[in-house]
Amino acid sequence: MSERLESMISDLGKHIMGLGDKIDQLGHAVHRLEQRIDKVEHRLEKVEQRLDKVEQRLDKVEQRLDKVEQRLDKVEQRLDKVEQRLDKVEQRLDKVEQRLDRVEQRLDEHDRRFEQIEQRLDKHEQMIEQLLSIVASTNQRVEELRKEQQQFREEVNERFDRLEQKVHYIEIDLEYQHRRTADLERDMHRLKKAAND
Repeated sequence: MSERLESMISDLGKHIMGLGDKIDQLGHAVHRLEQRIDKVEHRLEKVEQRLDKVEQRLDKVEQRLDKVEQRLDKVEQRLDKVEQRLDKVEQRLDKVEQRLDRVEQRLDEHDRRFEQIEQRLDKHEQMIEQLLSIVASTNQRVEELRKEQQQFREEVNERFDRLEQKVHYIEIDLEYQHRRTADLERDMHRLKKAAND
């Protein structure tokens, strides 16, 4: 009876060791997944809590041999569920990474388009600066032309005034010459008349 119990305990111990190895492997898998999902919500917190409970229960296996088989069955079922959940988590993580890749591609495209827009804006700003420079130069030239036109008008008016003054003097001189000519003609007429008499 004692040998049978010892054999039974030995088999259970080996089975427990196998389960322990399996749990260690799952723990490493969980660790690798945690490294991959630094910024992803910690979906495996409940799994870790459940595994902690399993470890605590396994520590008391020797004290509760009468219930160990039932508990081991439950542990195996829970481990199967954990594996299934890990598979699902891995699949979900793959999908999340694919979505992140697409988002990064879209962001890269947006960055490229923003860079093109900034380049176009730079060109437009340069064109505006050139136009403003041309407008300023044109305004300056217009102002210079206005000053030149005003100066030209003043010169023309001044020359016109001088010309009018000269014409006025010429008219006075012509009138004076006309009067002298008339006086000379009258004098000549009187002289001729006196000579005839």
